[in-house]
Amino acid sequence: MEPQEFFVPILLGTGRTDRKSAKVAELIRELAGRRGWRAEIFDAGELATRVTHGPKDPVPETAPWRTAAAAADGFIVVAPEYNHGYPAELKIVWDACFAEYRRKPVLTCGVSDGIFGGARFLENFLAVILAVHAVPMANRIYAPQVDKLFGADGQPADAGWVARAEKALDDLGWYLAALKAARGT
Repeated sequence: MEPQEFFVPILLGTGRTDRKSAKVAELIRELAGRRGWRAEIFDAGELATRVTHGPKDPVPETAPWRTAAAAADGFIVVAPEYNHGYPAELKIVWDACFAEYRRKPVLTCGVSDGIFGGARFLENFLAVILAVHAVPMANRIYAPQVDKLFGADGQPADAGWVARAEKALDDLGWYLAALKAARGT
């Protein structure tokens, strides 16, 4: 397949201060940009409301995400694992849409300071992806021991991790093209 320009919003799924997930999301945005994709980070910490709202209850805080989701060719979700699950603000923002996710691929990236790289977040979020009729990627990005992924200069310190992330993005690119063609959009 020929390279295509895609719009792939990246949902940074945590609003915690000093979050390590932001560095990972920025690196993934850069890697996606190298492919010619338009990748923009949306910060769940800035978009989440104090209470949950459904997709038919549009609120101003989630409007940027709803607009992006409608225009998106696919999605990347980057979030840490919180007590074997995912952050509440991620779920609040994700639930602002429903039909906008249908038949679009979703690549997930779990971040942790432990050795499992957010594996339980990734497993738990899979059901959420399927519930909105999106297409979960089998190849996921795990960012374990996130403090060791970046050097003192802020650059990636683990070439093997970058190569695995690149492979996941390659797979996402295939799905972006195939599903966009199948949707006829």
